[in-house]
Amino acid sequence: MDTRQRWFLGLVVVALVETVAAAPAPSSEKPSAEQSQSRYSEWGENPFIIDRHGGQSSVEAAPVGPTLSGILWDPSNPCAVINGHLVGVGDHVEGCRVVEITKDEVVLSDGVTTKTLTVQ
Repeated sequence: MDTRQRWFLGLVVVALVETVAAAPAPSSEKPSAEQSQSRYSEWGENPFIIDRHGGQSSVEAAPVGPTLSGILWDPSNPCAVINGHLVGVGDHVEGCRVVEITKDEVVLSDGVTTKTLTVQ
């Protein structure tokens, strides 16, 4: 090891020692609800607390059926993102065939009924 490498390694060690010395000691105490709440104040509530006392959940139910996330419009080859997959006219999604893709919506058919999806 030459002098420059030793000098650089010494700086790294000093920086690590200072970082460890400045870090607060880990606490075995569980933070109070108030302390925990203040950490997530910008979110409005602590997302890790589960209300087990019959309160309303802030989590919405997952949508049922195909969900349209976006449309990639090209008049000759339109595509859509449904349930996270890129599909085109004629492709199948959840037992339905993609019948039409316009700039604003996607039409699906299961052979009996049709369903029109719009971007949410």
